[in-house]
Amino acid sequence: MDVRDVLESSTLKEGDSIELMGWLVDRSDGLYVLGRHDPKEYEYPHRMKIVNGNIIYPILDEIPQLAGGWSLLFYKVRLRGTLVGHPPREIDASDISVSIDQGRNYKDIIIEPELIEQYVKLRGDYKFDWPRDPMRDWLKDAL
Repeated sequence: MDVRDVLESSTLKEGDSIELMGWLVDRSDGLYVLGRHDPKEYEYPHRMKIVNGNIIYPILDEIPQLAGGWSLLFYKVRLRGTLVGHPPREIDASDISVSIDQGRNYKDIIIEPELIEQYVKLRGDYKFDWPRDPMRDWLKDAL
């Protein structure tokens, strides 16, 4: 199901299990799934926040990060979880698969709560509010 379909649905309710397909991005206020669209647009208005945003830790450990720009991630994603809130609608992710090769193959990422809890104990809650600027020199940032 596309994010737009979920956002516009009058039959879905809080607590429903759903499966989404779209684009995974991180923003200054959390982790999101954008609806499927082309050209790839970071500010695409049809998006849902992933409430358990700390799942970004194993995601970043498993897939390449993008250098610089508005987001470390902009990958096709398949996500299962529970619908939270209305409105705005958000999702509590239980399973996630990310494609790094334009949607041909998906990599399952383990996001079990116990694993996420270990990441948070070691690193704290993920800080999504890092400086975002598509024109910054990411090579200088890496040095």
